[in-house]
Amino acid sequence: MLIEEAKANIRHAVETDRIAHAYLIVGSPRGAAAELAIYIMQLLACKEHNAPCGTCDTCRQIKDKIWCDAFWLMPMKKSRIISVDQMRRGDESNKIKPPYFLTFLSETSLLGGWKFGIATGADRMTEQAANALLKTLEEPPPKTMLLLLTDAPQQLLPTIRSRCATIQLVEQPPELDEKYFEPLVDTLSNSISKGPLAASAMAARIEDILGQIEADAKKEAKASFKDDEEIDLDDDQEEAIIRSLFLERRALLVQTMLRWYRDILAIVSKAGDEVIHYQDYLDTLHKRANGITLAQAIANVEAIEEMNRQLDRSIGTGTVLQYWLDRIVVGTEK
Repeated sequence: MLIEEAKANIRHAVETDRIAHAYLIVGSPRGAAAELAIYIMQLLACKEHNAPCGTCDTCRQIKDKIWCDAFWLMPMKKSRIISVDQMRRGDESNKIKPPYFLTFLSETSLLGGWKFGIATGADRMTEQAANALLKTLEEPPPKTMLLLLTDAPQQLLPTIRSRCATIQLVEQPPELDEKYFEPLVDTLSNSISKGPLAASAMAARIEDILGQIEADAKKEAKASFKDDEEIDLDDDQEEAIIRSLFLERRALLVQTMLRWYRDILAIVSKAGDEVIHYQDYLDTLHKRANGITLAQAIANVEAIEEMNRQLDRSIGTGTVLQYWLDRIVVGTEK
């Protein structure tokens, strides 16, 4: 459901005293799912008559994730997992410093109202961590709410999912970071020549963008490894994390290309400008659509889809890009 619909449903549940003690919010853990979690906490904690007002100290602190009665549990930077050691003190082998998630939930609210535990990326819990959470889910303390945020609910234990009320959010797909988006769209906008040489030049420019994405992924990951000394990883594990970050961003780059050529297809098929994704580039998209047949516009989209599949098979990036970009039909200005 859309986030505004979800907010309305939550408000109705509060008004009718049918609020759940645990919600599994399916959506981007740093996007719509987090936004809804913040709204739920503000709705229950804000003391203003128009709660959530969004402007009182409580609402601001909840939004900034510094409210004293909310615990945000995050995957550890280096390992990207939520371990059982983050849940409770355990024995002396635990190197994680307090506070601990379950310990926090078991304590009395500092302000005497609701207390919240928010697990961002809940699918990253290890089996031990998930099992430790189960008891709290089964017997939650009074006025305590658990909010599990994930975009991969299938990765959670069935016993966790069954003990939560699920909210499935529909949200806009993420966009490529602006530092990569601008040169990519500039390449797509200005690629009007045809033939293997033009395709090779276009592929080289896109490879340069991918090279920058990979370098940035490595830099960011290395910085997080340096800052996070909670768990030691070997070289293969570190490389796997860097690779995962790069592939995630490469997928967004390909998705941007796919949206671009789908916009051109929409123009060729006379679907109307209101359905165009990249509204800021309407003039350019109309120029690129000029003179293209419907069959060619469809073939362009299919070419990008097949290009993406071949990239996922680890075939040489340059070869794949050049081969499929050579098959793209470009329009010419009137």
